[in-house]
Amino acid sequence: MRVLPLSAKSNEALQALAGGYLSWLDEHVTNPSEKDSDGLLSDMAWTAAVGRSHLSHRAGIVYEDDQSLRKGLMSVASANGRLPVPENAPKVAFVFNAEDSLGIEMGEELYRSEPVVRAVLDRCDELLQRELGGSLLDVMFGRSKNLSDSGVWRSSAVFALQCAQVALWESVGVSPDVVFGINTGELAAAYAAGVLKLEDGLVLAARCTELKDGNLENGNAQAIPERVSFAPPSTRMVSGVTGLQVSPEISMDAAYWTRQARSPVAFGKCVATIAKMGVTAVVEVGPDMLLRSKILSDWPKVAQQTTNGVQVPIVLASFKRPRNGSSDGSTGSSFSQSVARLYEAGLNLNFSGLFAGEKRSRISLPSYPFQRDHYWFKT
Repeated sequence: MRVLPLSAKSNEALQALAGGYLSWLDEHVTNPSEKDSDGLLSDMAWTAAVGRSHLSHRAGIVYEDDQSLRKGLMSVASANGRLPVPENAPKVAFVFNAEDSLGIEMGEELYRSEPVVRAVLDRCDELLQRELGGSLLDVMFGRSKNLSDSGVWRSSAVFALQCAQVALWESVGVSPDVVFGINTGELAAAYAAGVLKLEDGLVLAARCTELKDGNLENGNAQAIPERVSFAPPSTRMVSGVTGLQVSPEISMDAAYWTRQARSPVAFGKCVATIAKMGVTAVVEVGPDMLLRSKILSDWPKVAQQTTNGVQVPIVLASFKRPRNGSSDGSTGSSFSQSVARLYEAGLNLNFSGLFAGEKRSRISLPSYPFQRDHYWFKT
């Protein structure tokens, strides 16, 4: 999937620009079925993304071929393509969902297509081979039924996948202003906030599952290895236990994670806290999109209880599991759609991250459609 970013100084100019791209396609893509057209459309997206200024009125068009690109351009060129102009760039929260083993296997698609994801998962696989004596990649790609049935391995795999998604978002210039997670997802939130190193988070992902199930002999903080280290959060983090922001003075140590593994999630309080922080975009991180309806159902209640007119956020997926055999929920589609939405919301992105490992060329594209207004001066 590709993202074509279009921008202009007015809605009228944005619509005219979309029309210009439609004319450009008519001229340059005479046979969409030819293999060369895929490279041309990729070069088009690259040139528009890294070679053009990004102005206030924006549209992000997600496409996979000439037909879907034309459909998106026609939507923008018509009155239906009119988009609101954000006053400020969105304040972004990453929310890490809990374990969903049915979605773990989706990591293979990301692993094959995204170098930054592959680097993180390879590192996790290396660490877990030493720690647990098995292959994380075998679990994630469905090659080891015995390991896949283990709660320890499922939690470790979800943690690794969420950390890889964080790296993917960072590669396109999206870093969270605040994070929180539920259940095992809070470990990945702690990693994103700088509280945990990758290797320590993997250890905790396995141990906290055992703590939660009550299978450890000690059943207390001593069950967490002493080599695991904890740091103050470098990014704001909301505790899933208290629903409050974690202050730098409070240590998220072994005792905290022991308590966290057995405590109910203060989800409503977490939502209230990030709402009061001014969050306007929520990115859900995990094997599927599980929390959107819950976030949106809780958010209006938060807005009614505040006096600063809290804005209901856009809630986006890192990826969604395909349903009913449809490709609409593919990893590439859902991630690209979310990137496009954040662009339209006013976030400045590093679009080169969408072309990692590729060699693309700048090409000639439609020029900016200046809107020539006439002004008369009285004499």
